[in-house]
Amino acid sequence: MNQSNEFDDFAKDYQGHINEALGPLGGDVAYYVGRKVQILRKLISDQSVERVLDYGCGIGQAVPFLKNAFNPAILIGSDLSSASVDFAIRQYPYLLYRHPEELEDNSFDLIFVSNVMHHIDPTERSKVVQDLCKKLRPGGKIAIFEHNPFNFVTRIVVSNCVFDEGVQLLSKSRVRQTLRSSGIIENLESGYCLFVPERLRKLNWLEDKFRYIPLGGQHFTIGSKKLDSNKSASVHVHDN
Repeated sequence: MNQSNEFDDFAKDYQGHINEALGPLGGDVAYYVGRKVQILRKLISDQSVERVLDYGCGIGQAVPFLKNAFNPAILIGSDLSSASVDFAIRQYPYLLYRHPEELEDNSFDLIFVSNVMHHIDPTERSKVVQDLCKKLRPGGKIAIFEHNPFNFVTRIVVSNCVFDEGVQLLSKSRVRQTLRSSGIIENLESGYCLFVPERLRKLNWLEDKFRYIPLGGQHFTIGSKKLDSNKSASVHVHDN
């Protein structure tokens, strides 16, 4: 994931760049981020969550939504862009930071990965996912949200985004295949989301009905780490 220098350059106006890319869709990117966290919380409403990892947290757009949805869980952010992380920590002092190489195995109940995979070199994606899955405690969940390459509006937004130049979008089936290949993830659940822009938010109730129709702006896949994937005891992690 060799994007640290590029995203350092965009950190100061990251949200502005995305809002500009949304163009005629209108609204604020925070709305769409918040919707994804709402969907995630609903899908794992019965899950006990004590430690959450926001992998590729950037400037922390998802942080307040994750904090609200999973409070009082400990929230960890991880990203290669130091400028982005500095911004996130200033905004949200309760966010703890770990460099990707410092993340410990068997230490998270939930890993949230939002619009990160398409920035990773395709040849490295399987390894990154494999490593992330190892960071989960047995029974913990990983949730990957990505742009839907079959949605023409999404493709326009991506093409208009300055830091998405040249990226290769992933289909839902590709994400599912990548998680399966880890060998330690099961009970995959997936679908499509973000069917309506912010100005039509009153129609969000339709998303449950349209979940399996590949027209949403993004797609998601959630899986659980197998309970018998690690025979050793989970590590005890000190947060400070």
